[in-house]
Amino acid sequence: IRVKEQTSLTIGSGSLTITGGSITDFQNINDAVPFITGWTVDSGTASESNRGLFAGAWRPLAGSFNPIFARKTSGTAATVSYAAVEFIGKNWEIQAVEHAFTGVTGQENVEQFIHDVNKAFVHVQFDTNSGANDEAGVKAWIADQNAIGLSLRAGASVPNAVTMRAIVWAIENTQTDGNEMNVQTWFGTRANGGTEPETWTQTVNAVRDVNQTSLFLSGVGGGTGSTPPRGVIDATLTNTTTVTLWQSDTGVETEFAINVIEWPTAPTVTASTAKTAFTFNVNIVTTKSHS
Repeated sequence: IRVKEQTSLTIGSGSLTITGGSITDFQNINDAVPFITGWTVDSGTASESNRGLFAGAWRPLAGSFNPIFARKTSGTAATVSYAAVEFIGKNWEIQAVEHAFTGVTGQENVEQFIHDVNKAFVHVQFDTNSGANDEAGVKAWIADQNAIGLSLRAGASVPNAVTMRAIVWAIENTQTDGNEMNVQTWFGTRANGGTEPETWTQTVNAVRDVNQTSLFLSGVGGGTGSTPPRGVIDATLTNTTTVTLWQSDTGVETEFAINVIEWPTAPTVTASTAKTAFTFNVNIVTTKSHS
């Protein structure tokens, strides 16, 4: 895995798209993902929080590739941070699907067959022209070997005045030796009304090593108002069997999906598995010249 770039971009109040810097040395652009790592909005109005929600793609420009990020609504400045990551080697299968919502649930078929859903995870990007709680996020998961499942809150008003789009990157590793990639997917719903801030836990199957495991989370809160940070939660793997979740405001019910990703590691080379090395002896004959 190579992290090609980590930075942030600030988009002006009148713009809907912004383009990052050129990256010229990808081995294969089809194995690269523009991960969105955070965002801020230059506004004091809660209903404008959606102006910091972006979806990303790669844009070819003069022999290089640039990440490009788009949002549904302009009117305020916003900043999006990202990491351009390339997955190197024959064991990675990367693909992205785009889904424009016409209802509160959806499904998109993937172009390439997913060999093993337990070795694949999703990175979700989402933009919308609404700042309402139940229209400010999406839950996404690998539904089966052919499709990505997506879900909004039941009260989301699509496809009427609200437009919503999700870009879902499906990332699979097919390694079969050493420590293979292992992905657990867990779904949850957290009721409103808990003590603020609130912490709770989700028990997962034991992972090999906390330091070689990552979490990817998607979700959405309920309610028709525009009251962020309601509906926003984070998650941390606190030991080999426990995911600890946290939210600052418990005013709405929240639905979420968590991928627990144990990254693959190379097999240990031992005397029995090492390849035989052949050494060739080369005789060099030096001839002196006589004058």
